[in-house]
Formats: sequence, C-alpha cells, structure tokens
Amino acid sequence: MADVRPELGEQGWRFFSGLHRLLLHLAGRVPDEWLNHVRAMLAAGDLAQIPDTVSGAVADLGVPLTTGQVALLRETVGTFFGGREPMRIEQVRISDEIPAPSHRFFPVPADVLATDAARIPPRLDLSGRPGDDLWDLPPALAALDDLADRLTDLEDSSPVSVLRGNEDVLSIARAWRCPPEAGVRVVLVEVAAGAAAWDIMRTVQQALQRHGDSGAQVEVFWTGEDLSPYHRAALAGSALFRRPSHAGGGTGGR
Repeated sequence: MADVRPELGEQGWRFFSGLHRLLLHLAGRVPDEWLNHVRAMLAAGDLAQIPDTVSGAVADLGVPLTTGQVALLRETVGTFFGGREPMRIEQVRISDEIPAPSHRFFPVPADVLATDAARIPPRLDLSGRPGDDLWDLPPALAALDDLADRLTDLEDSSPVSVLRGNEDVLSIARAWRCPPEAGVRVVLVEVAAGAAAWDIMRTVQQALQRHGDSGAQVEVFWTGEDLSPYHRAALAGSALFRRPSHAGGGTGGR
C-alpha cells in the first residue's frame, strides 16, 4: 500500500482527509453536480478555495455541518488566508447528527426492477463470478442467468477495470439510487487506510465520464471507519463487484 501521509505531511494529510470525509458526509444531502465539482477541486489540490465553496453552499441549502467540520474549514482558510473566516460560516447550521437518507438504493437498474423485482435480492453478490466479465454470474446466482446481461452494464465495468491491480482498493460495489425514476449510479470503493481516496475517486469518476456517465457518484471510503447512514444504505442495496480482501471488510460486513 502506498501511504501518502509522509509525502503530504501531517497538516496536508489532515486537510485532504478531513475535507474528503466532509464531502462524504454531504453525499445525498447536496446536489450531485456540485458535489462532483468540489471533489474534483480536492483531487486537483485546490484546498484554498474549498472552504468558501462549501460554507457558502451549505449556508444557502440549510445543510448542517458538525462542529469539527466547521473547525476544519476555519483552520484551512486560516492557513491560506491568515485570519479570514470562511464565507458565511456564521450562517452555517451546526448539528452532529447526520440524518437518514431519503433515497432508496437497489442493486440493479430500474428497468430490471420493473420486470423482475421479486427475483432480485436486496444485495447482489457478483464477486464470485468465474471470469472477469460482470455478466458471468457466480454459481449462486444461476437462477438469474436469463437476466445476466441486464443486471450490469458497460459503465459498471469501468471502476472494476480502471482499479484492477491497485493494491489500495479492497472492494468495489455499485448501487442505483432512486429517485429519480431512472436512478443515479453510485459507486462505492473501500480503500486501505493511508490511501489517497480523493485520487481514487477522480480516477473512477473520469473513467465513468469517458464511458458516458458524467452524473455518477463515486464514494471512496477508508476501511474500518464509521460510515454515514447514506453509505450504509447504499452498500446494503448494492451489487458487489469485488469482495473485500480482508476478513470482515467494510463492504462485506456493513
């Protein structure tokens, strides 16, 4: 595993990892396009602009942050701009509770649910497939062979392909988030502690964009960390593409 903390330094790691966690906690509570934009800013190293971008947006939307997240925004701005406060930080609501998601998550696309919902388990384990192709179903799912080419699509292959060989990646799953009616693709990637989660997010996001899904949400989290209700729900309603490589891993055990 490539531990990025020595390269970034203690303060750099605290800023990058803290802002990454903050954006994870905003998933499902802010517009998807905005979240993708700010995550791209983090991956590009644009730390100086992120606190104003976040504080201004959550103030507008009425989305609360925790006391620790507000402190992180203040520390980040203070590091780059002296004693200045983040934009509209005094208008940001404070709450240490993260609400349950209003979305529902499913392991297959909406068109499959429309015709065969009764046959689809709440969570679909595709990790035991005999080959690399996602439509080569594992023996345990033989009853769904007639749906094999509808359970996943070419875009689902993107994260599996682009992350193949990355030793920091422990598991990969995908859920469809509803509403809207057609669903939003949510890719969930569990990575080792010390991995640059923001870089892995960018790698997957760019691969999905190249395959035509610019609206997909890519959630990259460190193994062993507490997940938000949103991510727990997404994992519970996901299709597992790559099983955790350690016992009791986050995607397999949560």
